[in-house]
Amino acid sequence: MEDSSRNPSETGSPTTIAGLRNGLEEQQEILNRLSQKLDDYFALRGFGKNE
Repeated sequence: MEDSSRNPSETGSPTTIAGLRNGLEEQQEILNRLSQKLDDYFALRGFGKNE
């Protein structure tokens, strides 16, 4: 984790770009994991998309 309190004058606000980008990357990873879990769940129950 980067310390977002360093050099706040560099970008104007330490949380704007880097903070939002990190948050979006984390959300994307969570969504990808959830999507994989759902795919596995339905595949186990015979609802696979790739039949």
